[in-house]
Amino acid sequence: MVQASAAILPFSAGSDLSINTAAVVNDSGVSDHHAITPTMSVTTADLPSLPSGEKDILFMIAARLICAVGDRHIYNETTVTMDCESHIFKAKSKNVLKDGWKAVEQAYKSALKNKADEDDEPAAAYRRSND
Repeated sequence: MVQASAAILPFSAGSDLSINTAAVVNDSGVSDHHAITPTMSVTTADLPSLPSGEKDILFMIAARLICAVGDRHIYNETTVTMDCESHIFKAKSKNVLKDGWKAVEQAYKSALKNKADEDDEPAAAYRRSND
């Protein structure tokens, strides 16, 4: 299901997804599922015919599913606290070792930004032509 969800996302082409469903799915002792998740019908659905709002929601849900089962985001964090003449100074640093699920999130956000830029292009062209 995760691979099918990844296949419909325009920004995930060619990406290598690691799937860790055990991190988020545990059916033992669960009687109801209240989450919204894509089904296998996304593989046969006519996605171009979906209204853009519905397609955006489907892509958002698919991206969040992939983030939920993706590799861990691993980083080192360093915090330094200094005292200089009774003044406390703090510095933090974060060094990302492995992007993990955050790579999918960044790709999704970038695709949203690009879509917004494309949607605004006619208005921007109109403004330029009337300047």
